[in-house]
Amino acid sequence: METDVLEILQNFHSDGLFVAPNIPSKKAKNASACYGMPASVNIYAIVDSTVFGSAKNGLAFTSEGLFWKNDWTTTSAKNQMSWEELINTSQEHAVDGSELLLGQDCAFGMAGSGMKPAVLLKLLEKLAQKIQGNTGTTETAEVSNVAQAKVTPVADANGE
Repeated sequence: METDVLEILQNFHSDGLFVAPNIPSKKAKNASACYGMPASVNIYAIVDSTVFGSAKNGLAFTSEGLFWKNDWTTTSAKNQMSWEELINTSQEHAVDGSELLLGQDCAFGMAGSGMKPAVLLKLLEKLAQKIQGNTGTTETAEVSNVAQAKVTPVADANGE
């Protein structure tokens, strides 16, 4: 599944989407520190939803699913979703203004992002279809046994 997720992410081009191995190190560090991810996850891609590009708010595609941090204007029942949950809630995904609704009362605020909510919705639909098509079912064991990807963040223009 890891290969399929990375293939879709690497072939999907949009402003505000940073895909491994080309994630600026400062964005990767801020995402790791701010989104509530365990240290053991590998980050495949980041959607930066900050106006100035720090990625302290945003969404990360990881080996364990999605993790995100919203600004103060968006509320969400939780800030993470496994790949299995993403598939199981795919019928509930929708756009509401600058927010992407993920189901289960979860939302990701994109007001400061270069990526539009409708574009992220399309990406999530592609990922859910690919994962569901490859697993045949959404068994937790299959989804959680994702091989670990090596992510090497690159320095940004400031060398960070």
